[in-house]
Amino acid sequence: MKKNRLRCTLFLTFLTILMLLTMSVSAQAAGVKTPGKVTVTRVRLTGSNNVTVYWKKAKNATNYRIYYKQAGAKSWKGIATVGAGRTSYTHNSSNKNPLIGGSKYVYTVRAYNRSSKKWGSYNKKGIAINIPVAPTPTTVPTPTPLTDMVTAQGVTFDMKYFPKTVTVGDDMECLCVIPKSTINPTDITYKIADGTAQQLCSPETPNLHLSYGTEYMSNYYVSDWKHMIAYIKTSYEPGMYLEHRVEIYNQLQTGTFPVSVYYKNTLLRTCQVSVISIDEDAVKERQWINEIEQNAWTNDMSVMEKLKAIEQYIYDNYTYTTDGIMCNAGAEALLFAARDLGLTARYRFVGPQYDYEKGFGDVYYHFGSAFCGGHVCTIITIDGKEYIMETQGHEG
Repeated sequence: MKKNRLRCTLFLTFLTILMLLTMSVSAQAAGVKTPGKVTVTRVRLTGSNNVTVYWKKAKNATNYRIYYKQAGAKSWKGIATVGAGRTSYTHNSSNKNPLIGGSKYVYTVRAYNRSSKKWGSYNKKGIAINIPVAPTPTTVPTPTPLTDMVTAQGVTFDMKYFPKTVTVGDDMECLCVIPKSTINPTDITYKIADGTAQQLCSPETPNLHLSYGTEYMSNYYVSDWKHMIAYIKTSYEPGMYLEHRVEIYNQLQTGTFPVSVYYKNTLLRTCQVSVISIDEDAVKERQWINEIEQNAWTNDMSVMEKLKAIEQYIYDNYTYTTDGIMCNAGAEALLFAARDLGLTARYRFVGPQYDYEKGFGDVYYHFGSAFCGGHVCTIITIDGKEYIMETQGHEG
């Protein structure tokens, strides 16, 4: 009898320990936080041997790991790990992580959570960028072919980076004009889609005053806001490897259109652009805005009531921390909604370094308060009056 009682006691003790272990493991599993997928918004040249990568914040991220590889390579190479507060990183060419002129490289970013030791999913395809060939230092420089040298009103321009035809696929395409002497930046102008593109701000308006010069930037979309073929950014950025640039991003549908560049109203060249694929991330952004409008709006609402409904719907139905709907996502939703209502709208960034209202004005990959270390809102014009509006997910 005593042996049976002892066996029973030991068996019950074993079951109790097993249950406690199971509960502990379950509790730990429930507390595991897996970081969200990182969306790389753009990759651009910021020097002859420098590439800057920009991305959106991912939920539950404590760190971000930046990877790159040469196009066609099978494996990624980690080049840096940064904190959760960062949304950009500049890759400087080095012996360990080189950037070779004339080559194409692909970048991606992955989120990590220190407490759970979990990695989030990432864009395995990445975003590619071409590294231009640096001029070879020789005593007698190799001249650009005469077909790429254009002279207008006494100024010669190197047009080798502004071809007559270009194809835009999954990568951003960049057209560049190189004046061979000093000119007024605003004397370079552009005509997009024979003038039918919607211009979002004037290129003559300075966007950002910096120690090394003043940036000028303008934005367009071709040509239907809800079904755009491409988002276009024209810019002059002093100190850049190529200062006068046209950046072309594929968007919601394929198509063709011309881009013409002028110097003091004299045509330098026209490039025929062919967009051959859509941007899946841009499509998802458009679908997200459509769903919010359908849920938040009723037919009897005024324009202002519809905009305030967008503000309230995002605050009520999304969270700042878990869903990651921060001020930048709220600003985007308000800007899209305003334009869907036929209104003029633009972003405004406010931070310790920047405060500009023009230039970064169209689709998702040109905004994010983390870029300027501050806050982003939307300025909407109704009947000639400007209104500053902002929203984000509630805490929790």
